[in-house]
Amino acid sequence: MLLSYPPQEGTGLGALSPVVYDRTMVGPVQYRRKVRFWDVDAYGHVFNVRYLVYWDDVLTDGFAAAGVSFLAADNGGYEFVVAHLECDYLGEATLGDELVTTLTVQELGRTSIVFGMETLNETTGEVVARGHEVYVVIDADSRRPTPIPPEIRSAFSGLP
Repeated sequence: MLLSYPPQEGTGLGALSPVVYDRTMVGPVQYRRKVRFWDVDAYGHVFNVRYLVYWDDVLTDGFAAAGVSFLAADNGGYEFVVAHLECDYLGEATLGDELVTTLTVQELGRTSIVFGMETLNETTGEVVARGHEVYVVIDADSRRPTPIPPEIRSAFSGLP
């Protein structure tokens, strides 16, 4: 089932960036946004760390789409911490460009999940950033890595 967020105009949420949730997790989760003034640097293109914010946005949406909470109290006592982040900058985006960031699952390890990230400048058709983030599942009490619980593994296994 595909749900569009935010709701249609007139609901009071029209200023938020649209996100499409695929709760069946049969395809990638995507986050769309238009480049704003606060995204660009003195050179007039998107400041490098802003891409990491876009990636965090799509990861948050991906967890929501999978029905997995970041909060230990809501998911059986597990937390997810970033162990590694890698980003290759391949092009640029400027004020007003439309960007689409796509999240995929590259690997489900014993204690970690590798999420693939790609940001496309839809205005130019150019991929402007690509990389991955490694999240480690930890036990909230011991603060130590723990095997990915079956329900969390299942929630992310359908994402390409």
